[in-house]
Amino acid sequence: WVETHTSKTLELVAYAIIILITGVLLANIWGFDDALKTTGVIGFLALCVFTTKDYWLGDFLSGLIIISKGNILRGDVIRIPKENLLGIVLQTRATQTIIRDLVLGHDITVPNTLILKQRVDILRTDLHHGVRDYVEFDIDYGTPVKTARAFLQETLKNAGAETRTINPDQPCKIHLKHNREHAATWRLTYTLKNTHGLLDARNAVNLAAYELQKKHKIELRAPLAAQFENLLASQPDDSAISRAK
Repeated sequence: WVETHTSKTLELVAYAIIILITGVLLANIWGFDDALKTTGVIGFLALCVFTTKDYWLGDFLSGLIIISKGNILRGDVIRIPKENLLGIVLQTRATQTIIRDLVLGHDITVPNTLILKQRVDILRTDLHHGVRDYVEFDIDYGTPVKTARAFLQETLKNAGAETRTINPDQPCKIHLKHNREHAATWRLTYTLKNTHGLLDARNAVNLAAYELQKKHKIELRAPLAAQFENLLASQPDDSAISRAK
């Protein structure tokens, strides 16, 4: 059995027919024969649809649109920025899509209308240039450009030795993205072999950078907010000062 767009669409239609038939049978069992005789089966079904449409119709139609377009397929890694969600699509059902969260590892059900209304990034390795990802580092001002580039290049090389997710055949890109108050932000962009291992690649890059700091005499700076919090934490408490007095 091979699942296609047509088979999935027919599956949703079959679910709808089963639900409607079940509604008619229940109406007979519960003694709504008069309503059926007055309005007919079609009229009764229309009444059921009208009274319950706010609960399921939007998600059902959205599911049909998602499946018929074929843009989001089972196994695709998608990112929904507004929902802070990164995961693998497991299945698109009648009213909801099941996604496995890559960060936490559990399954999440998302209404189909949300997928249509929100921006959804689809990460596929079959694209011509592959799927690119990046990690940004805040490096102290005064660090020579050549030193920063050498540090990031070796960082990616060491990360590639730790995980097979990073594609070594594709060159990396290194850019100075921002000049912030506390440090310069450098971006290391690389290409993925397998989008399912996106987080593994990021973790490997971060670990490699942390280990190479001393070798390249580079200090990775924490964001300014974190520095301020650490400064406050290091200050003695007023009550402690008064007790010391």
